[in-house]
Amino acid sequence: MCQEELNYLKQCLIGKPILQPIDPNKDLVINTDASCTGGYSYVLMQFGEDNKLHVVSYGAQACTKAQTRYTPAELEIIAVVLALKAYECFAINKTVTILTVNTSVLHLDRWPVANTRQRRMLTYLMQFRLTIKFIKGAKIIWQMAYLKSLRTWARNRKRNFYQLQIQKNL
Repeated sequence: MCQEELNYLKQCLIGKPILQPIDPNKDLVINTDASCTGGYSYVLMQFGEDNKLHVVSYGAQACTKAQTRYTPAELEIIAVVLALKAYECFAINKTVTILTVNTSVLHLDRWPVANTRQRRMLTYLMQFRLTIKFIKGAKIIWQMAYLKSLRTWARNRKRNFYQLQIQKNL
């Protein structure tokens, strides 16, 4: 069974899709997603030589107790800030396109600032050349379903693997 797990891990590392190295000469695309009950995440992408988007980085954080009271739009902005802080040196002089399913994020320039936290985030975002594009949820639902199925499958494989290890040790 260990050989099967090792082969699976090898295939994940060499198979498509894999992370591409970031190209400092190309613009960035950030796709965000947020949920008040779960957390917020981003996928950082760049266009490759084939003119298709390729993943450069993934990032996510679980919501703190306080963040569970934030709006989904605010959590998506936090995800954008998280991505930009991680790759600030690449993003500072490039156009950054943000893909979102949340229409509130489209209006960052007219965002009604409610507190100092939001003011700090919006001030930080002002230093970047941002282009925000709305994507209908139905167009990316297959991606979310695919990622959820992968997480579930990986969790089940991991649980089965650990159960086998425990049985072998008994």
